[in-house]
Amino acid sequence: MTGALNLLVLEGPAEREWLAEAAGVVTFVTQHEPVIERRAVETLTREALAALKQTPADLALVSMWLAIGNAELAERGDAEVDALLTELIEGVQARGGVAALCTLFRHVAGPRAETQELRERIRVVNLRARRLSQRTGCFVFDLDRVLSHTGGASLQADVHGGGGEAVSSMLLDELVVLLPEMLGARPTEAA
Repeated sequence: MTGALNLLVLEGPAEREWLAEAAGVVTFVTQHEPVIERRAVETLTREALAALKQTPADLALVSMWLAIGNAELAERGDAEVDALLTELIEGVQARGGVAALCTLFRHVAGPRAETQELRERIRVVNLRARRLSQRTGCFVFDLDRVLSHTGGASLQADVHGGGGEAVSSMLLDELVVLLPEMLGARPTEAA
């Protein structure tokens, strides 16, 4: 790979905390310092999300928190959020980049009776990420799978973040494994 890697990160509160050191991982894997554009999914408007499909990105990491933590988009319904995500993914792919949807950690701190609805919503959103991957060919960065092996209580983490360096280390290790595959999936330019 030559030149800088353009990285678009649409992050929720957990990814903002856990993947703060992602630039170092990208540099380690690619041997190039990335140019990173970070956006908080909680505040993205429909129009801003639609405009991001024009952003030149070699790699876009997109948190599925967009479907839960963004009040404006959540009100529009799952079908419209999925359509916007599909447009974004296809826009990144059309420009020669790859996209990865980040699943949400299903652990929610608090009494089970009070958190059951959110846990169920997260399960559905994570399933939607997998279905979007099947339809669009994007990758899934399965944060839930990585963290569930240890568990939220042990990690002192939940869907909103927490867990400190232990969680960050686990996820960044996973990113080291996934990056070569993701970046290898980028189309090569014809000579």
